[in-house]
Amino acid sequence: MAVTRERIISTFVELLEEGEIDEISMAALAKRANVAERTIFRHFPNRADLISAAGEWISTNVFQLVAFDTPAGLSKGFRAACGMFDQSPKLAHAIAITRLGRTARSGFRRRFIEASRQALSPVTRGLSPDERKQAEAIVTYLDNVLAWHSMREEFGMSGPEVADAVEWALDVLLENLRQRSSRAAKTGETSPS
Repeated sequence: MAVTRERIISTFVELLEEGEIDEISMAALAKRANVAERTIFRHFPNRADLISAAGEWISTNVFQLVAFDTPAGLSKGFRAACGMFDQSPKLAHAIAITRLGRTARSGFRRRFIEASRQALSPVTRGLSPDERKQAEAIVTYLDNVLAWHSMREEFGMSGPEVADAVEWALDVLLENLRQRSSRAAKTGETSPS
């Protein structure tokens, strides 16, 4: 039973890589997965359940979180993610702008935000809570499949070019954060962590 469920999900993802999510019918999915439509509905009572399961599968099997624990690791992780996005651009596009994408990104983003918060702590610990939140927000906004997608679509950039641009922006931001944190520490205005 678990094997059939996995086959349905992976087949749905294959179809997603070939076309738009709204174009994937249950009949086409059943035919490609070599199962009856009722089998799909036995595992996934509705399309939303299938989309949610596909989102989880994609986050685990295709676009995994690249481990990092330092501010510099953010850029390296994003560069690795751009490589993954470039290998499956239609799937990355779907993750960036569809309901499936929101589902797939939700758990992934929570883990990423927490990892970013920890990685940024050496350069944000002297900042006010509002400044820390702003720094974390802009970093997670830049280091995102949406940034990859927008820069490719709107500026015709390749994955490596997107990674270079985001790395540049992150480097500038991180240097500014170091300076602000250092100034706050020197003036005794360090916020409690």
